[in-house]
Amino acid sequence: MDNETYLQISYVIMGLGSVLWGLLTWAWLRRRFIAFCDAEPRSRIVPLVRRLFLPGIVTPAMLGFLSVSYFSCDVDTYNEVIANRGYLVDISFSQAQASIRFTVAAIFVWCLIVSGIILTSGK
Repeated sequence: MDNETYLQISYVIMGLGSVLWGLLTWAWLRRRFIAFCDAEPRSRIVPLVRRLFLPGIVTPAMLGFLSVSYFSCDVDTYNEVIANRGYLVDISFSQAQASIRFTVAAIFVWCLIVSGIILTSGK
């Protein structure tokens, strides 16, 4: 397989993997989050927060993937990008790492949101 085909295939796989990573994270946290939302019936913001939970986890995973650029200080053109297979592999790993980092940051933000709801609930 030539490097251009590898670039195209790895980009699609990493993009789908980022979405899958976000969906798996959401599925893993979903039950506990719904239980929390059900335990806070007096809060007016809980229905909105509940609807935003899925996109609030999956979108950062995708944004992490999209935040990685193939171009850098040493690589300026498309031909330079596809010239080195090792560089393409490194970029794929960087995309996966960025997706994970952004997802962890999103979970932290959701923890802050949950904490804010708990603190303002008055229980």
